[in-house]
Amino acid sequence: MEQAQGLISITSQLMNVLATFLGSILLSFFQKRVVAYFNSFIFLFVGIGFLLIKKDIKLVEEDIRNIKNNNTFKNTLTNFRVLFKDKNVFKILCQLSLLNGFFGGLTPIFALFINNNNSLKIISNPIKISLLSGIITLSMIVGNDLSSKILKNVSLSLLNIISTIFLLFISISFILNNLYLIFFNSSILSLLLGIISPRFSAMIINKYPTERLGGIITTTNSLLVITPPIASIIFPSLANISLIYSYIGFSLYSLLLFLLNILIN
Repeated sequence: MEQAQGLISITSQLMNVLATFLGSILLSFFQKRVVAYFNSFIFLFVGIGFLLIKKDIKLVEEDIRNIKNNNTFKNTLTNFRVLFKDKNVFKILCQLSLLNGFFGGLTPIFALFINNNNSLKIISNPIKISLLSGIITLSMIVGNDLSSKILKNVSLSLLNIISTIFLLFISISFILNNLYLIFFNSSILSLLLGIISPRFSAMIINKYPTERLGGIITTTNSLLVITPPIASIIFPSLANISLIYSYIGFSLYSLLLFLLNILIN
């Protein structure tokens, strides 16, 4: 199960890193307006593709049984209560959600950071941003691949704590104005998250009955994706006051994760 979840994640992350590098290369050679037009045409082609397979999708949808209870909000609350009652699962979910959310704030702050950093001058800022994104994504891919092979006897809670330590190291790297430490610590944090994610998905799938699994996974994914947009607002807002405040914010964020591990038992 862990290998299957890892394969799914690897495919998704690989497409993400290829798209990121392609975008940065285009920005290096073309004007932003040209890249925006190119991006719009891609969406147009995707839309045409969906129209071409519309009949096939409709046939698949007709084979799927309609859920009798259509009260989505009520179902979400019920599934959340199920997760909340299992303190171990809920703690790991909260930790993973916050760790995942950190990357939502990392990229915009890094984009501001490189404006005041003199390392790797020969590389343009868009390439530096894509390099960070590539390091994060490739490290997650490696973690996904190694998830079922290494650190098998280490609990998810402990792996989350170790990840939090490297999150703190990233904030210190920003304060020290060290680009290379940011790359290194981000790669280790991403590697650990790559190991954790398939294991957590496998744990959810194996733990809950099939009839509740769809709702549980939906609720879990909702909690995992809600934090990056929030972080992408909070940390740049701190940077509007002073960039150092966003670095300190990263440190406080890691402290919140440590407290979370203590409070939820």
